[in-house]
Amino acid sequence: MQTDLPLYVFSFCAIVISILQVGLICGAPWGEWAMGGKYPGKFPPKLRVSAFIQLCIILFALLIVLIRGNVFLITYFELSRSAVWFVVTLFGISSILNTITSSKKERILGAPVTISMLVSSLIIALS
Repeated sequence: MQTDLPLYVFSFCAIVISILQVGLICGAPWGEWAMGGKYPGKFPPKLRVSAFIQLCIILFALLIVLIRGNVFLITYFELSRSAVWFVVTLFGISSILNTITSSKKERILGAPVTISMLVSSLIIALS
């Protein structure tokens, strides 16, 4: 199965979400785009830590997908065979949460991005 397009889609979406998280960590007034929109404006310090943790998880998921796609650290390819299912599960849950959130802005950005990441990671997992 050809996985180039799903790799590009997943990577692009991971970069978009990472930029959002970095902005939130640095104090950008984008709070209504994340965490259900409960904190419009700048995130308080505790939520900035949460945004940092989310950034690390997203980058770890990207690493797993890139390994599974034979793009990076191919010596871990066999390990990625099972690890990629963590990514699929993560973005399955994220897709549901971003779809049912009360934040309209989060639904507009988060739902399509996480659903794209779910579908692309599933295609990569099945390849």
